[in-house]
Amino acid sequence: MTRSLSARSEKPLTRPLHAMSGDERSHPSLGLLWLRSGEPFHRFAWQMLPVALILMVLPAGLAAAAFSARPIEITASARPPALGRRLLVASVMLHPLFLVAIDIHRASLGLSLVLALFLLRGRAVLRQVDWTLIAIFALMFLDLRLVAQQDWVRSLVAEARLDKPRRLYVAGIAISQIIGNVPGAILLAGHSDHWHLIACAVNVGGCGSAVGSLANVIALRMLM
Repeated sequence: MTRSLSARSEKPLTRPLHAMSGDERSHPSLGLLWLRSGEPFHRFAWQMLPVALILMVLPAGLAAAAFSARPIEITASARPPALGRRLLVASVMLHPLFLVAIDIHRASLGLSLVLALFLLRGRAVLRQVDWTLIAIFALMFLDLRLVAQQDWVRSLVAEARLDKPRRLYVAGIAISQIIGNVPGAILLAGHSDHWHLIACAVNVGGCGSAVGSLANVIALRMLM
């Protein structure tokens, strides 16, 4: 969404706003925490609903107070992409099936179905995917899991006494301001089973500094 909106806006200052308003309800760390929780998707989504509603209302109120009601200026050269209705319908139908596949620990099967669909019907979409960004996310998950297993990291976590819920919550928010909410969630998930508390903390942390949300970092990269 951040990439799509930024490609059509003439004013680059609007892009970080898009990132702040969109990322906190659906970022990769929630997928990780969902898998770590062992909860069915519908139960995980229901438990995260109060946090999602709060983080939708507060940024909307802040945006209404901080920005004028002037419409976003669209570049003259930006044309809306052609809508592939069949591909859209197929994608919408595959989405719940993909979630079910993950729920029953058959993520590779779900991924294969999605890739097969787009290879057959939507190769142009695959060509527009930012594969570099996806690779960065994948490496981030692998690297930070290895970092979390280091003895010196375990010592720091033990000294911080993150077994206490309040300390864990504050740590999640604070770490997000330094390394981002997705890396923060990966790091904390390696040392605590309180997935719901970590999810709340990194969601709140993502609304802080520009570094707090990876979507903001992506938007800033587009401005440079």
